[in-house]
This record gives sequence, structure tokens and C-alpha cells, in this order.
Amino acid sequence: MTYFRHFRTRGTIVIGVLVFPDFQLQDAAGPISVFEVAARYAGVSPAIRILAATPGAVRSSSGVEVLASGFGSSRAISTLIVVGSEDVPAAATCERTLSFVRMMATRGVRIASVCTGADLALAMSAEDFGEEIAKNTARRLVVYHRRSGGQSQFSQLLELKAPGGRFGRLLAWAREHLDAPLTVEDLAEQAGMSARHFTRAFLAETGSTPSKAIERLRIEVARQRVQSSGEAIERVAQVTGFRDPNRMRRAFIRAFGQTPQSLRRAARAS
Repeated sequence: MTYFRHFRTRGTIVIGVLVFPDFQLQDAAGPISVFEVAARYAGVSPAIRILAATPGAVRSSSGVEVLASGFGSSRAISTLIVVGSEDVPAAATCERTLSFVRMMATRGVRIASVCTGADLALAMSAEDFGEEIAKNTARRLVVYHRRSGGQSQFSQLLELKAPGGRFGRLLAWAREHLDAPLTVEDLAEQAGMSARHFTRAFLAETGSTPSKAIERLRIEVARQRVQSSGEAIERVAQVTGFRDPNRMRRAFIRAFGQTPQSLRRAARAS
């Protein structure tokens, strides 16, 4: 029985997101947004529970706090996502947290930890609800959809003008101006909002910070130019806003696990 059929019978899905002091907000917000949207596309009701060893307000590394329940409310959870942090070793030595994760594993709960939150959650959504819903969810949230199995793991730039996407037009504009700085202030001005309000609204709708979204655009456009043209790597870095080729190289390794030169060689070989 698939997760999808199981959840459809009950009319809801229950996702647990495990946080701890100084967790990274993006690693929680990204998967939460993906599962919310994917469940609605699938016609089921999402139930997402934030859990922590000590219930109450848990402070993220950004200073933003989330309200978490204790481990006692985890009975119905079928998927547990452990968020990331720069201070993972501290959380990993918490005996209550370790015991809880081990207990969930013995119950057969699907458990994962976050490296790249949105791609991770999209892969799970594809497993639960199918590839089409995962793709629609990715388009809605303006993130990448990574394919499973032996298919290419290189993302394709998703259509930014997704139906109902509040910031789709803004991101389409940004894609045409990647050689500009595109600071939060620049984007907020283009959207006709204050920088503070824009940042909050953008994160709430897309599950990504503005800077992360712009980096995704830079990476994807740069990848396309690297693979489809003979432009110098330095030139690609310049026109896509990375400026420094080394900075672009690091971004490629994070996103694709390969350098720009490696991707170009692979594209030419194929």
C-alpha cells in the first residue's frame, strides 16, 4: 500500500518536523510549504506538526521563533523530517531527541534529515502523490523538481509565471536582469513594497528567501549557458550576476554536485 492510498483513506496526511534551538528556518519552511501544497493538489488535508524535545517557542538561527509541540503528540505521524542547522552536533547529543528518533524508526516512520529542504520534500511528495503533483508543487513554489532513479538530476528552469503566483512576474523580471545586483531592496522596490514586508511575504508564499530564489535563477541560467554555448566560464559568471567564477563554481557544486567545466564536458559528450 502506498503512502498516498494510506493517507487518502484517512483523509489527511501527518508530517512531523523536528526542530531544535538554532535550527535553520529555511529547512523547516521549505518542506512545510511543499507538503502543504502537494497535499492540496492531491485532494487530501495536510496536518503538519512541529516537534521539539522541549515544547514551546523554539528560536531559529535567524532569531525567528516557532511554536513546537512535545514528542507526545507524534502518534499519528508517518513522516518525520529533521531540520538542519550549523549547530547539528549539539542537537545530535541530546538523548531525548535521539531516543525519540530511534523510537519513530522502530515504528516504521519514514525519516529524513534536511540538506536541501525543498528538493528533499519534493522527492517525498513524488513518492506519495506521483511525479505530476510534485512538478506542479515545484512550479507553485518556484523551486526545482529533481527527478528520481536514473533520470537526469539536472534541474530545468521552471515556469515562473505559475498560475496564482504572487511573485511570478517579479521573478520573471529578475531573470532578465541577473547581471544587476538584485538585492532585497531592489526586488522590494520592483514589487512596490517595503523591504521588510516584501521579505516576509515572499518567504510565506514561496518557502524561500528572496536571496535564495535569485541564486536559484542565477544557477539555472548559468547552467543553461554553460551547457549550450562555448562562452568562457568567466563571461557566464559575469552576465548571470555571480561576477566571480569561483563563486559560481561553489554554487554549481552545491546545486549539481559538479563544477561548470564538468557539466560542459558532460553536455558535449552526450
